[in-house]
Amino acid sequence: MGDAAERRFIQRTIFGNSKVKDAEAIERELVDFENEDLGREFDPEKRRPSAYVKVFEEMIQTVWMDERHLLLDREWQPFIAFKNLSYNARYCLARMLLLSSNRWYPINNFEKWKREVGENGLKAAFEELCRPVEELASPQSTPVKKEEGVLETKLEIIDLTMDEDVKPDIGGLEVQAPVSGPSRLPEGTVPDDPFQRILQSDPNALDLEFFGEDDAVMTLEQLLDRMTVDQLKQLAKQNKVAAGSKPKGAKGKGKAPDKYQQTQLSAFFSAKPGHNAPKPPPDGLDRLRKQALGILGKCYRVNFEFYKLVRRVHIIYFRCTEHPAKLMVPALLTRFKKRTYPDYAFNRDPEIWTSRHHLLDYEKALELEALVDETLEAEVVSSAKIGRTLGKRLMRRLLESVNVKKAKVVAKCLDDWLLHNWEVHLELKRHAGRPPSLQRFECGYVYTRLLRRSLKSLQALKQYDREMVIIELLLGQTKWLRGKRWKLYERRAIIQMTHLWKMEGKRKMEVLQEAMEGIKQALEDDDTHLVARPGLVKRIRKLEKTLKVPPEEVVQCEGELREAKIVVVKARRIHHRASSLKLDDNFNVIGGKENTPALIMAFMNQGEIPELSPEEPEKQAEVSTSSPVLLTTIMPALTLNRKRPSWRRKGKSVWEGRNPSEELTVEDRALQHYQDQGFKGHHAETSVLTTIWVLMNWDIVFADVRGAFETQYQSAPLDIVDDSFYLARKEMFDQRLEEIKVGKAAEYIVRHDTKYRVRDTWAIGVSWKLELPDLVEIVECLGGHSLEKISRLFCEDYVGRSSGGPDLIVWNYEKQICKFVEVKGPGDKPSESQKLWFDSLLGAGIQVEICKIEDINDVKTQTSARKGKGKTPVSSVSRKRKQPSVNGKSDSGMEDETDYEKLDCNSDDELPQHNAKRRRKTDPCPLSCRDNHEATPPKNGGY
Repeated sequence: MGDAAERRFIQRTIFGNSKVKDAEAIERELVDFENEDLGREFDPEKRRPSAYVKVFEEMIQTVWMDERHLLLDREWQPFIAFKNLSYNARYCLARMLLLSSNRWYPINNFEKWKREVGENGLKAAFEELCRPVEELASPQSTPVKKEEGVLETKLEIIDLTMDEDVKPDIGGLEVQAPVSGPSRLPEGTVPDDPFQRILQSDPNALDLEFFGEDDAVMTLEQLLDRMTVDQLKQLAKQNKVAAGSKPKGAKGKGKAPDKYQQTQLSAFFSAKPGHNAPKPPPDGLDRLRKQALGILGKCYRVNFEFYKLVRRVHIIYFRCTEHPAKLMVPALLTRFKKRTYPDYAFNRDPEIWTSRHHLLDYEKALELEALVDETLEAEVVSSAKIGRTLGKRLMRRLLESVNVKKAKVVAKCLDDWLLHNWEVHLELKRHAGRPPSLQRFECGYVYTRLLRRSLKSLQALKQYDREMVIIELLLGQTKWLRGKRWKLYERRAIIQMTHLWKMEGKRKMEVLQEAMEGIKQALEDDDTHLVARPGLVKRIRKLEKTLKVPPEEVVQCEGELREAKIVVVKARRIHHRASSLKLDDNFNVIGGKENTPALIMAFMNQGEIPELSPEEPEKQAEVSTSSPVLLTTIMPALTLNRKRPSWRRKGKSVWEGRNPSEELTVEDRALQHYQDQGFKGHHAETSVLTTIWVLMNWDIVFADVRGAFETQYQSAPLDIVDDSFYLARKEMFDQRLEEIKVGKAAEYIVRHDTKYRVRDTWAIGVSWKLELPDLVEIVECLGGHSLEKISRLFCEDYVGRSSGGPDLIVWNYEKQICKFVEVKGPGDKPSESQKLWFDSLLGAGIQVEICKIEDINDVKTQTSARKGKGKTPVSSVSRKRKQPSVNGKSDSGMEDETDYEKLDCNSDDELPQHNAKRRRKTDPCPLSCRDNHEATPPKNGGY
């Protein structure tokens, strides 16, 4: 499991936060919500309130009932006013909160909403939202007229009256008197650093005087920002000025690109060719603003301060562990039946945020984390555009420079506030004990995630000494993220073995000795996961060899990992898809529909041929060498440079299937091999095991355990990531394991599958793509004894076991045989975590095979059998390469380094091979596809 996936494991699998999805997917979901909501039966006489309004009111009502002390009196005032709004205004406000925050929207963007609020109700609703909140909340305020043709409905509106009986008790909170005003610093003192703006902002001073704003306060720049290219041209035409050419790639009806927008204001006062630039009249900007409004129409936006207040309520209600990108989406998914959560009893723990101060600090920490993520993930410039203008080498240098700049931003955050804030909260944590299930809602937990994130930035800057300091600080605490300590041990060893001993004033052997002691410390740490231990043992073996540790002092390992059986399958590898670009001997494009413009431009720009899916060429316009444009522009570009481009193989390999026209992945080709032997199978990886485990233990996983379920929008208990998960349910799990052992697994799977599959219940680890008959057959083939052992592994460490399993599961129900198969293509080999999975499955009595797919035309494995060539045998070269060198760079793994966050503990231990770039010899003679079953693996690692 990679860093990003692990870092967001809780939010993705338990709460289902939409942040893990891309922005386009979220927008598509919101469009689906809108279409379904507006498509419901509409009767003006019997109108049902929209789901948007219901979800918003339920969220406010729940927080009011359970945690009203987390908001100030003045912050509850807008929600009091909300119940006095007309239905149309409530609907429009709820819908606006789902759009991008702090942005203006023309009213004509909401034409669909007229289906809900009526032809004349849209403008009236927005005008109502722009009225002062105090006026709307006052009992003496003018009552809002009932919409024409709509009966007043008895909605379950929250009662937020400020009578003495229900007034929030905030006497114990040390806060300033609520004073209306801006939440930002005074003009002229706003810091340029966005991080400092968040750190210096006052969350108690939100300006909540109104729900929304109209275009009366909209600046000219904001108006131009919301206009499309065609609208900007229309505005330029009205002013009789040249607006400039339309930017490449900009569509007339789409929003103008940023670069185009930024030049428009000056373009309106630029002179036509041959004329001097006129000076704008005093009222020129006002006139231009009126013209822009005339084209764009009335515009509105939600008060950003009110949006931040609703976002705060969202964090409280949904128990967010990351900064929310969109509001109320989990509840809307359930309301529109896009997602069904399991049935369980949930209780909102009032101790998650014991005071308003803790909530505000937590909210600020999430906002800072989101800004760091945005900084690191920002795409400064299109790599495709760079490739066209600078070439691949310069593009790589530029991207490296950009990554270094991003790393410097994070390093500055580390110095300015991150490390200090983390140390402050660590000190506070030492004096306050909380259950493990609530620790993820603490500021220190968020800052610990950020501190770990900063390690990669220091690695990019090659500041290894600072990185060591942060690692030691993180290892010195056991309050947060204890399950990831093994990665810190691993990274510390890599720094010591590859970088630290080279620094001035360091003695190599002393540093390596410290590295070995550090790995021993990791092996003795109870928080070091089982999946990490084989890699640590292998690393310490290399250090012992480099340091020449006496045999009697080496680390003793009682057991060795069981090895999986190797099966070799011969198949024909496809190096060029049918849709690939084809050139003749003179590097000219061969005419034909398969050579699309996209392929030709890709070849010109990067010298590489992308592999397209069979559907993509059909979408491209056909191109022929007879085209005058192609002959005059593309052909000379291809023939000028006679240097052959680099044909590096990228991505997953492609293989020929049973049918010569089939193009399969390496896993699908292996699956065909087992199907030919009478097996059924799935390419499901670990999901087949997690699905079986959850279905066998559904009632236990979702049992009523204190602190496990905080909201009705969880797909798993909160404590599933902690050691306490098994301990809190030990009696139930032990009894179920005994029942599984005697063969009752299929009974529980059928019971739970029948109940929850029909609703497509969204539960952790469950893939409904796996059919019930197949699951029952797999369980019966595995047997109770094997299932009991595998189930115990998931009970004790679900997070560590939820990934990394073999690629395929194949079974023959008639023969009662079930196998797990890890598929490897040319040059691939199992990782340390995969080897651990092999050992666990073999220990449970389950067959495991490594299926190696080899190219039928690849004669590399036959070179060792050739005679009379006068070359050093491969085996002797391998032995020479494995001998320790004088400077210690050969066998100790000192010169290599990769991403230490990968689950593969040994990924950065592989020594550089001198013949790694040697050309692969290919047999020119076409041979028929054949399979070699259960072949013995050749020596020296070849195959």
